[in-house]
Amino acid sequence: MKKRYGQHFISDRDLLQRIIELAHISSTDTVIEIGPGSGSLTRELAAVAKRVVAIEIDRDLIGALRRTVPFNVEVVDADALGVDFDQYEAPFHVIGNLPYNVATALLRIFIARRSRISEVTIMLQKEVAQRVCARPGTPDYGPLSVLVQYYAEPTWGFTVPPPRLEARRRRLPCLHGLRSSRLRLAPQEAR
Repeated sequence: MKKRYGQHFISDRDLLQRIIELAHISSTDTVIEIGPGSGSLTRELAAVAKRVVAIEIDRDLIGALRRTVPFNVEVVDADALGVDFDQYEAPFHVIGNLPYNVATALLRIFIARRSRISEVTIMLQKEVAQRVCARPGTPDYGPLSVLVQYYAEPTWGFTVPPPRLEARRRRLPCLHGLRSSRLRLAPQEAR
C-alpha cells in the first residue's frame, strides 16, 4: 500500500456483499470500478455484473490484479482522473473506494459524465461524505454540498467500521447514487 494513493483495501466478504447490494448491480450491468486495489471487490462485482472495468493507478498492483480476476474484468493501468469515460459503453455503474485527496475531483468528473452513468456508489472519508450530504444551514454545508446536490440526491448507505479495512486509517461512508439524481455513500469514521 502506498500512502500517496490513500489506499484502503476491503477484504471482509460480508461488507463487499453489502456494497454490491447497495449498488443494485445486475447481470446485465457494466461497472467501472475506481481503485480496485487487491481486487476483492472486483472479483465480487465480476460474479454479478456482465462486465467490470477496473481502473488502478498503482502499477505494483496491476500484475497480480490481472492474474487473479475473471475473464469479464478489464484491468486498466491508469489514473482515474485522466481516464476518458466516454470510451465506455453507456450506461454504466461507477463503484469505488475514493481517496480523500481525489474525491472531489472524481465527483466532478462523475457529474460531468452523468448522462452516461446509471449510478455511482462510492466510499468516502466520513468528513467528505458529511459535506456531500449536508443540508443548508448546517456546519458541513458548503460548495461541495451545493455542487453534488444540484445534480444528485446523495444518500448515506452505511458506515464501514475500521476493522473491516485492511488499512488502519478512517471509516469510509458508502455513498450511492448520481443516477442522474442519486448518490449513495458508505462513510468511514475516524478511529
